[in-house]
Amino acid sequence: MKDQIAKTFLGLKDFQKKTVDYVYDQLYKLGRNRMLIADEVGLGKTIVTKGLLAKAFMEANEKSGGKRTFRVVYV
Repeated sequence: MKDQIAKTFLGLKDFQKKTVDYVYDQLYKLGRNRMLIADEVGLGKTIVTKGLLAKAFMEANEKSGGKRTFRVVYV
């Protein structure tokens, strides 16, 4: 599992990594309920979302010792 998460992070461009970190901090550290990621077509909103989910999963998994359930509904 860690290999897949690492592969996801390696696939992100610098501006996508910054977006993942920013959105993660807003949602999980500052307690915002929602965020909108919007930019030009083809800049990787789906890839950023994948990176955000990987980061959130990794953090939740580490904090719970691998015992926490992590559900994602992606529409």
